[in-house]
Amino acid sequence: MEAIRKVTYNGFLFTQPDSGFYYASLMHDFALEIEDLRKQALARNMQGISFGVQGMSLKASEYFELSLELSEQAGDQKLIGDALNNLGVCYGNLGKSDEAIEVNLKVIALKKELNDYVGVADALRNMSDPYIWKTDYAKALELNFMSLNIYNNLGLKEGQERSLHLIGRIYEMTDQTDMAKRYYRKSIALTEKNGNNSVLASSLNNLGKIVSDEGDLDGALVYYERSLEIKRELSRLLGIANTLNNIGKIYVTKKDYEKGLLYYKEGLEFGEQINDSGVLSSLNCNISIVYREQGDLNKALSYGERGLDFAIQSQKLEKITHATYVMHSTFKEAGQDEKALETYELYIETADSLSVGSFSEELTELQSKLDFEQDERLLAKEQEQNVALEDKANEHEKMVSLVSILGGVLLAVLLLIVVFKLRQTRILNRKIAEQKEDIEDTHQILFEQHKEITDSINYALRIQESMLPSSESIDQTFNDSFILFLPKDIVSGDFYWMETTVKRKGYVYFAAADCTGHGVPGAMISVICSTALSKALLEDHQLATGALLDRTREIVIQKLNKGDHGINNGMDISLCALDTESGMVEWSGANNPLWILRKESDQIEVIKGDRQPIGKVADIKPFKTHHAQLMKGDQIFLLTDGYQDQFGGDKESGVHNKKLKAKRLKDFIKKNYDRSGADMQVDLEREFRKWQGDMEQVDDVCLIGVTL
Repeated sequence: MEAIRKVTYNGFLFTQPDSGFYYASLMHDFALEIEDLRKQALARNMQGISFGVQGMSLKASEYFELSLELSEQAGDQKLIGDALNNLGVCYGNLGKSDEAIEVNLKVIALKKELNDYVGVADALRNMSDPYIWKTDYAKALELNFMSLNIYNNLGLKEGQERSLHLIGRIYEMTDQTDMAKRYYRKSIALTEKNGNNSVLASSLNNLGKIVSDEGDLDGALVYYERSLEIKRELSRLLGIANTLNNIGKIYVTKKDYEKGLLYYKEGLEFGEQINDSGVLSSLNCNISIVYREQGDLNKALSYGERGLDFAIQSQKLEKITHATYVMHSTFKEAGQDEKALETYELYIETADSLSVGSFSEELTELQSKLDFEQDERLLAKEQEQNVALEDKANEHEKMVSLVSILGGVLLAVLLLIVVFKLRQTRILNRKIAEQKEDIEDTHQILFEQHKEITDSINYALRIQESMLPSSESIDQTFNDSFILFLPKDIVSGDFYWMETTVKRKGYVYFAAADCTGHGVPGAMISVICSTALSKALLEDHQLATGALLDRTREIVIQKLNKGDHGINNGMDISLCALDTESGMVEWSGANNPLWILRKESDQIEVIKGDRQPIGKVADIKPFKTHHAQLMKGDQIFLLTDGYQDQFGGDKESGVHNKKLKAKRLKDFIKKNYDRSGADMQVDLEREFRKWQGDMEQVDDVCLIGVTL
């Protein structure tokens, strides 16, 4: 049976789920013959997974419930946790939000008892889905960041990929598309490195949706078609249906209604196979829209009504909102004003319920339950106390035995000893209770302090992100570019900057900067330095890059030395002013360089920055201004030192715990010079993570590439 289990799980379950179900059924029959409850539970669980990977959540939940019942009969806590965990996922997919949350809370409590922190992280991540359906996006985001933190601490790449994907999804649902793209790309970079095609397909699909919403329909098709190909290989029926739906929308937007209908109806076939009410609602409604556009109102109403029925079955507000609006528009087009009004009122009601609103900052009791180190210390303390009490009880039993042997002569003495020991035990118990109370008080204090720190850091992140140029403004400014920005901590001492000024039309100023430190202190300095750069250019009109850095330095020194305790913090920077039409580059640097790769050359030119920072130093000198003429196809790179200073390597080749170094980065850039900016960004991050391996990231990373 163990051989069947391994073959089923590793060979068929996730790639050929029908075959996986067959072999799991064989295992169940064998286990039933020998009355092995544990193996029966394992088999039922795998049968459930075979339906789950195809998106057939209702059918999967039936087998997971059978697995849970058998696991409880067998008394196997791990199997109980696995069955509950899978049930929670199914309930979330089926729109049973409250049931999913309740199940996942049980999983978390059980996994903590087993010291299975991977299981805790999985349950936290799974519990975010029902909160998404309840439109509590703040709670869903919080749960995923908590799970990501655990995965990071454990070095579990697959968990990181899934949490990064879900964080991107939540940001997308709350219209924070820059953040959504950032986290989807992080997930894609990890999944391409580690081969997790399931998450890769989902991230590609969702990134395609964002690109489509931004108007790049052809770019979206590239993402969708790649996602669809992976999903077909994996036989992910729900995923296939969703992506076919998205491709259909692209062609409908292009007014190619016939091709759009082909994709919609193929998606409908897959949706009907798995009977998923959510995707069936969306597809029927979209088909209804096409027929309405073509003037076939009978078909439009027929498909629209089916879409609304499925939306109500799904119990998902956004599906009901979409379906009611489709029906309202179709009834109105058909001149059925009374029905149009009824569906419009239902649309308004659900749309109001779906309003995202602002993020809530209230904390949950869940985080206090996950203070693992405190829990472990408390558990260890209680175990020590239990051992002490057991030792006392053993001594007492020995005394009773001795009393029976020695007789009545020693009885009085022994009774006195027993009384003394009992008194000591009471004192010890009282002290234990006091210590436990102190530990709980300390736990609460630490939790409150952790909350304050976490809130502050997250707010610092929002401040820092607000000062960074948006991806839309960068894409509009440059034909082909990328920015690889990898903070070591939540917030960063590195930052990137971009401005234009009417005083110098045609030029765009941009920079990669590295402020002293990283984390919160580095982020605080980065805000000051970024603001100083903008003031020096836009208010003081210092147009030459050298003069711009001189004035920025004056402002930074002034800001950091106002009080009685001045500090010498500052920044290194690579600052460029580029005429995007003529290709003329003006550049200055503080410690950091400019790299130029000519289209017809295989060597990177390096212009070194001045050996002084933007900050207070003993011997201040004016910054030099360098000039270079670029031709079409030439590339320039601005960077901080975080990328090449990363320690790591390849253990198999004997290179380990070594810096990546500038030469290796240059060689990689030269080898991939013909890649697009978006691809180069993904490739560079993949190469960085590959080199990093299981080592800690040593510094913030900021690398900008622009192709003329």
